[in-house]
Amino acid sequence: MPQSIRSLLTTGWLVCLLAVSATGQTTHVQREARLLEQPRSDAVVLDVLTPGMTVEVVDVQGNWASVRLQATSEMGWVETQFLSQAPGGAQAAAGGQMTDQELQKVRERVGRMNQNIDSLGLKVEGLLMKVEGREEMAAPAATGRETAPGGMSRPSEAERGGAEMEAASLRGEAYHWRNAFYMGQYLRGGQNFFGLSFTRLLDGSAHIALDGRAQYALGEVRGAVDDFIDWTLGLNFNLFPQRYRIYPYFGAHFGMRNLLEDSLPRRNFFIVSPACGITAELSSIFSAGAEIRGVFMFQEGIRRDEGTVSFFIGYCW
Repeated sequence: MPQSIRSLLTTGWLVCLLAVSATGQTTHVQREARLLEQPRSDAVVLDVLTPGMTVEVVDVQGNWASVRLQATSEMGWVETQFLSQAPGGAQAAAGGQMTDQELQKVRERVGRMNQNIDSLGLKVEGLLMKVEGREEMAAPAATGRETAPGGMSRPSEAERGGAEMEAASLRGEAYHWRNAFYMGQYLRGGQNFFGLSFTRLLDGSAHIALDGRAQYALGEVRGAVDDFIDWTLGLNFNLFPQRYRIYPYFGAHFGMRNLLEDSLPRRNFFIVSPACGITAELSSIFSAGAEIRGVFMFQEGIRRDEGTVSFFIGYCW
């Protein structure tokens, strides 16, 4: 399981445990008091609390405490001077702090949760390998597993390395070139187009790729009178390709538009094309995705704006 997801789950569990530990303390009403809708003296009176009533402290803000009546589950605010002081750890929790013993219990729970998350990640990774027939590439070693506190085993360095190597092959590190077939439409002109692209990774982390593309657009008139070809060359920057099998990317490309009917002068345009899209690594060979691209055309100081939306299927080698 990716380190970022594991850290996020651990943080979430820790916040939940702290929230539960810091609330839910019960106390008693010391003197008759008013239960108010807001933490101020001129707020609407919801109820009258009598001495001896048991209430649950939900939150504390200055001299006001948000309480819940155990009998009716009604909630409101009451001044803390009307409540009895909670002894020991309850008083520390009502003030927003935890004792050393409570913190140690929280640490132990978080440690056990970390172990469970690691175990779940290994099971999911093993299931994916079985489904895709890749057990041999990242099979766990028979020995060398580390034992975590509590008796649970952790993956060895060899196992982690095998899993990372297999994940890398799905996220672009195992190949250098990608060929993709595109189909889409120009948003303003409405022309349908199809094309081919050739992509070359420039770094080992699979972030930066050199991308060249040529696409043929079909005009409205039968034949090649108003058909044209756009060809571009530029760079794509992939976001999080090492963590996820589905990741977004941004691109910047430059090129030319060539109209096939060349009897009229000035039929070529200079193109600037920013792009953004999403890529899904279907396996170690095939990929798919979608892209939105702007097409800004320049011709002797005149600018024309266009855009495209497309889908693609890629082959990695």
